[in-house]
Amino acid sequence: MMIRTMEDLAAEAKRTGGAALALVSPDNRALNAVKEAMAQGIVSRVFLTGDAERIKALSSLSGACLSRCHILDASTDQESCHQAIGYVKNGEAGMVMKGEINTAVFLKSILAGDSGLSSTRRLSLVCIFEIPGLDRLVILTDPGINPALFPDGHPESGLDIVGNALDVARSLGVTTPKVAILGANEIPSPSVPSSLLARSLARRPWTDAFVSGPLSYDIALYPQYAKKKGMADDSVAGRADILVAPDIVSGNVIYKSWIATAGGTVANVVPGVSAPLIISSRSDTDRSKFLTICSSVLFSRYIKENPAG
Repeated sequence: MMIRTMEDLAAEAKRTGGAALALVSPDNRALNAVKEAMAQGIVSRVFLTGDAERIKALSSLSGACLSRCHILDASTDQESCHQAIGYVKNGEAGMVMKGEINTAVFLKSILAGDSGLSSTRRLSLVCIFEIPGLDRLVILTDPGINPALFPDGHPESGLDIVGNALDVARSLGVTTPKVAILGANEIPSPSVPSSLLARSLARRPWTDAFVSGPLSYDIALYPQYAKKKGMADDSVAGRADILVAPDIVSGNVIYKSWIATAGGTVANVVPGVSAPLIISSRSDTDRSKFLTICSSVLFSRYIKENPAG
């Protein structure tokens, strides 16, 4: 079943029967989202790693939440990360959530070779949006981790970011995702090198996906603009499931515009290692944090069902 709304996303996450997650250096903001997921049967167990005394003093840690939380004391941030990673490696947890810990320290531990989580691709931020006026969820990548889609000037360097987004779309039931690699317009130009790279990437052979680019934002999302530009027959134009930004600046502008101006709702997934990472920002709403857990639960299930991914 293709998930078309955030309500559907949360309902499908609930149908998984509950997943376990490891939360590194928890704070009240992270725990509140976890408590909501536990109350709805989306999260079954939580492993809390960090300063045990500080964790026990958190106001959010009480009642039914406390009974299903396992606290493991750690003296440093690095140790708390390694403990959380251990729960994933031994199969007790299906995802790792960042709490009150520096993101750079968190990611350094996650990517630390044999002691971290096994890497499948480049890490990327994949954002699932519900936008008023659209009849489907739309994925945006990458507005927060990678500075550029093509870091070394070769089309192949964009494969990981597109591949991660395709997997997230498939975890939402989109069997043949439609991917738009964004550009200023649909005509590649030597004066805009990313447009040439977008065309080369789009022309690669793709399995169970349609990829087109460069496409402008309006042509990618709205059939009326695709028709006006004579692109109604394009396999992606006017009906993209995934928008791939050429760089972090343009991706971040779209992300914040959808939230602040269009009234969009977002859930984030960070793929690229053997378990999804849950990394929330301070500006995320409680609803967004909860939905991010839901989307990560679905992606964790997808990874288990598609280990070759």
